[in-house]
Amino acid sequence: MRRFVPLLLAVIACACLSFQHGAENAGVQTIYVIGDGVRAYTVANLEKMPMKELKIPDFALGRSVGWKGVPLGELGSGRVVNVINRDGEIVSIPGNASAVLALYRDGEPFNGSPRLVMPLNYGCKCHWLPNVTVLEFVKGASLHIYGDVENELWLTGRTLGLYHSPEAVANGNISSVPLSWAIRLANPWPEAKKAYLVFENETAEYSLDKLLSGSFTLRFNGTAFEIPELGIDGLVEIRVGG
Repeated sequence: MRRFVPLLLAVIACACLSFQHGAENAGVQTIYVIGDGVRAYTVANLEKMPMKELKIPDFALGRSVGWKGVPLGELGSGRVVNVINRDGEIVSIPGNASAVLALYRDGEPFNGSPRLVMPLNYGCKCHWLPNVTVLEFVKGASLHIYGDVENELWLTGRTLGLYHSPEAVANGNISSVPLSWAIRLANPWPEAKKAYLVFENETAEYSLDKLLSGSFTLRFNGTAFEIPELGIDGLVEIRVGG
């Protein structure tokens, strides 16, 4: 499980999500930043903003690599940031993380969209998404999916748009998705068997396989999450367990 705590560097080499990353040379595209509203940026816009360089050890090269880009704090604030790329991959990271949208590697610019880069004392390079398309600063109601998963997430009503496309997250016009899709975004461990749904000060235990194979809907009603088929309102957590 990915936690918001420093990890030993030895753990960095752990098994991570098998992302199929696109090429760095992806062409110019719009980067949407969601906070109190929605703002659109291009790489040219980001180039004019204050930048920071992170020196990150590269064990394959046997040296540190300099990643230079815009700190996330220059773009917004929130307790959590959902970072989404063009391929629909998502990671949730702490809002105060020392992360940048990197535009340069060892002084050389990328051709295309920025790459999320973080120090190695948090998680692993699975978080280093290329071709970032959406930054969502989480401030209001969210659904925490965690436990025996590879990709701990904080989903919002807007995040549900990712079921269709990254751009749909920015548009914010999607209110319901299959529950199985949302759980699979967190990538449960193969050995996980249970899911504990926390809502309105109650906890209900379900078979994980039942939730993944059944026709259940995860809906955001404007203020909270619900699963109509199970009669669950005010859902705040899904904890995956053994």
